Amino acid sequence: MKKNKLLAAMCAAALAIGTFAVPTYAEAGDGCVDFEDGNFSFVTMKTEGEADADASELSVVDFNGSKALSVKIVDATLTPKVWFHAEQIWAPSDLAKIKRVTIDCTVASQDGTTAPGWNGGAIGTDGLDAAGEAAPAWAQSDYTGPEEYTNPVSTTATLERKFLLPTQMWTEDTVTAQLLLMRWSNTVPAILYLDNITAYDADGNIIPATYPSGASADAPAAAPAGDGATTAASTGNTPAIIMATVMLLAGGTAIISRRRNRK
Repeated sequence: MKKNKLLAAMCAAALAIGTFAVPTYAEAGDGCVDFEDGNFSFVTMKTEGEADADASELSVVDFNGSKALSVKIVDATLTPKVWFHAEQIWAPSDLAKIKRVTIDCTVASQDGTTAPGWNGGAIGTDGLDAAGEAAPAWAQSDYTGPEEYTNPVSTTATLERKFLLPTQMWTEDTVTAQLLLMRWSNTVPAILYLDNITAYDADGNIIPATYPSGASADAPAAAPAGDGATTAASTGNTPAIIMATVMLLAGGTAIISRRRNRK
């Protein structure tokens, strides 16, 4: 009876450790586009027929401890127009549920010494149905920030596009959905770092991004984890190791019990 209680206590303790040892960072990016896989195949610069549009250079880079989409502005007097192809990011059945979208934005000067100064722009949306009709028509939300007049790198601001009216929302008939982030021209050549693109429904629930996993043809390949720093905790495999330990302990207890019964 005592050994059964001991085994139960060990299992309960191990399960408790497994519950609290799972890294919380694994949940932080759930459902959002965080660029950790290097994929940005669903993002392009909108320049065709746009005389004021900058042909900014897109890439996925290491920034502030994680991956981010880098938008390197070529001509600071023009407006970068970053086109997120929403129909490639979220499932078609989910587009009509999206009530707002947030994007984390950090601005840095390209020379690494000049402060990027004022930063502002707009996030606009529209769409087309299969017949080429508006679904919905163009509408936008203006933003200001992040601003930085002292340091070469700004703090991170969460920019937001709210669909204030039902007529602004994508519909079940939307087949081409544009989410366009624009940054108004500035005299300082800058880089925008965009991350954690997240969609929410009317109740504030995250609508999971379902874009295909894997590196974009234009994105850098992910480096293998060969630095010896990968551990069970960092990969989320702690619970599996703990359960294996529990099974080992249980087997050892059973062997001891059988040996005692033979005496």
